[in-house]
Amino acid sequence: MIKINNLTKKYKDKLVLDKVNLQIPSNKISFFVGKNGSGKTTLIDILAGLNKINHGSIQIDNKDARIPYSKSLRKKIFSLPVENISVEYLTAKENLLYYSELFKLKLSDRKIKDILQSYNLFEETDFSVTFSTGMKKRLDLAILDMIAPEIILLDEPSLGLDVYHVDFLRKQILNYKKLGKTVIVTSHDMALSEKIADMIYLFSEKKIIAYNAKDVNSEEIVLESYKDHG
Repeated sequence: MIKINNLTKKYKDKLVLDKVNLQIPSNKISFFVGKNGSGKTTLIDILAGLNKINHGSIQIDNKDARIPYSKSLRKKIFSLPVENISVEYLTAKENLLYYSELFKLKLSDRKIKDILQSYNLFEETDFSVTFSTGMKKRLDLAILDMIAPEIILLDEPSLGLDVYHVDFLRKQILNYKKLGKTVIVTSHDMALSEKIADMIYLFSEKKIIAYNAKDVNSEEIVLESYKDHG
């Protein structure tokens, strides 16, 4: 479980998150929703250990999470930003080899082949291609799969994807949960959150409100936040 206690985050004089108290359950799919600029990506970056807080504390699995993160905590968490993490001039296979070396992973050729095949990327292993937006996302997810973190942070993962790749993404996120992983997603894709979210966290007016996804319509609560605050 991730526990956030009295967290405050500012950028110079701009207050983004104000005295936030929150619990994010393990082995569940949680969606961060709300307006642009409401602090969703900021909190993702904080949880990934990429952004410091001004006040408060964070505990991950009952251990204090302080920047710089410990080696064990860095291994536990992986964040996929909006921008693709794959290296454009490398093939799909070369990208996996690059990240396996970066993360000091010892993987057999068979394992790498299996990962590429499971993400429908095996045909692109031995030559450079111009990857479509969907192919880039599949490659990013293949890299994530290879690294195998316990906590997965996805920032706007469905952005720019066609219907096929949104469905592919949906299935992968559900599979992460089946494997016992904790998944946190920022998204404006309310249809996706309605299908797979266990928890919805609405970012509004520098605060965060938690909802059980079974009890609310995520699109309605986001629209209501716009109505209330302009």
